[in-house]
Amino acid sequence: MVQLSGYTWALQQLKWGDRLRVLDAACGTGFGTHALARGALAAVGVDIAPQAITEARARYRAPGLSYLVMDVAKLAFRNAVFDAVISQDTIEHVPDDESFVAEAARVLNPDGTFIVFTPCREVHTTTPENPYHLREYSPESLQSVLQPHFGTVRLFGRRPAPVLHRVEATLDEVRRYDPLRLRALVPRSLRHRLGSLWLLSRGAKALDQVSVEDVEYVEGVPPGSTTLIAICRRGK
Repeated sequence: MVQLSGYTWALQQLKWGDRLRVLDAACGTGFGTHALARGALAAVGVDIAPQAITEARARYRAPGLSYLVMDVAKLAFRNAVFDAVISQDTIEHVPDDESFVAEAARVLNPDGTFIVFTPCREVHTTTPENPYHLREYSPESLQSVLQPHFGTVRLFGRRPAPVLHRVEATLDEVRRYDPLRLRALVPRSLRHRLGSLWLLSRGAKALDQVSVEDVEYVEGVPPGSTTLIAICRRGK
């Protein structure tokens, strides 16, 4: 739900509405690219994992929607073919983040926009707790890797709105009793059903009642931001 809200919010930041040609860089299994396709002329999802692209092609089909196996740091597109590039929770995984940013800038048209989401940290680190992340960015370090390739870079923070914050805090009451993460052995659908019953018993929203409106996007990276977002435009 949080990532879906990111794609919805990103489309709202773009100028051209349903005339957009948009690239979803590191699309995974494609649900976000499919969401973008509903508000764009064409949406292309690329991912380095062939199995993810296979699943995306099988699950999501729509006019103007396509998926390709591709490394985001070595895009096989000619220059200036997209109006927007959107990437959620990817740059922290890419070994060569500077090449990724340079490639995103290269495939954008002169008025194009790159919107990138990544975990927010007060201090840049190359030893994050998440073992799958190569680094995690502070606002300053993210801006430093983006600024050489874009005329303007605006930073935003994403954080839970009060309703979602209460949901997370209530679920944390249960999670602290499971330090070994044994809940991962329970089927996801059953976990969600049990979690929703617990939430309702505590006066919070059930999981299926939480919506994209329960996520806040604020310019300037305010306290409590869990995700750092940059809107980068090639033109001034």
